[in-house]
Amino acid sequence: MRDNNIIQHTYQPEEERSYRVVIKYLHHSVDIPELKEEMSQHGHKVRNIINAEHRVTKDPLNLFFVDLEPSENKKDIYKINRLQNSVIQIEPPRKGKHLVQCMRCQLYGHTKFYCNRPYTYVKCGGQHSTDSCKKSKTTPSTCALCGGGHPANYKGCDYYQKQYRAKYNNSRPNVTQSYTPNFN
Repeated sequence: MRDNNIIQHTYQPEEERSYRVVIKYLHHSVDIPELKEEMSQHGHKVRNIINAEHRVTKDPLNLFFVDLEPSENKKDIYKINRLQNSVIQIEPPRKGKHLVQCMRCQLYGHTKFYCNRPYTYVKCGGQHSTDSCKKSKTTPSTCALCGGGHPANYKGCDYYQKQYRAKYNNSRPNVTQSYTPNFN
């Protein structure tokens, strides 16, 4: 499809996706290559390890995100309770309520790695890549999704809000309970 310039996007196959876990209570100064080696001794091939940072101060936390290669024994990772001479805890990551946005076409639901749609610049809404934009910094942004005066990644955008409501508000069952007190 890419060879024929067909406008489309696709998704990474499930069997190629990494399996992400969170390691808690492991000191941030640990040597990452040694950690990878120790995890491979437990039978897990590590794709990537990221030391989490505090969102404001950017100080390293005692928390690591680990991406494992897909394998049959991936769930066995939760049985490990000691690494690098420390007692640790391994958990699945928390699922955030956010929408994935493509940095190529600015649409939601897929990423740039699997997108063949035309480039759309996040700040001016033009059909070009970031490096070829002629917009000055003083010119107000224009949303490529709704035409509003904000960049396309603005979470207050009407288009984003509509997509968010469609994904998260309708996914929860609508349970209404009425309570009538009994004073007898």
